[in-house]
Amino acid sequence: MTNQKTVGLVVAPGVTERLAENLIQEMPKMLSTHYDHQQEWIFDLVTDPLTGFAESVDEIFGKVADYHDKRQWDYV
Repeated sequence: MTNQKTVGLVVAPGVTERLAENLIQEMPKMLSTHYDHQQEWIFDLVTDPLTGFAESVDEIFGKVADYHDKRQWDYV
């Protein structure tokens, strides 16, 4: 039986979005070398322009927490 863990990534549009898409391709293999192969890693990418504004850090963390809860992520 496979145990699933969902990892959420919240990124700004543009370059960071493309980097995250590439990262999602590599992460399952990287994680499987450090964890039991019975673990299945699922990645969920959310692009949100708010994450590009450092002056609203509290708002960013609040929105990320909302994504975590609504999308039922295990990790963000």
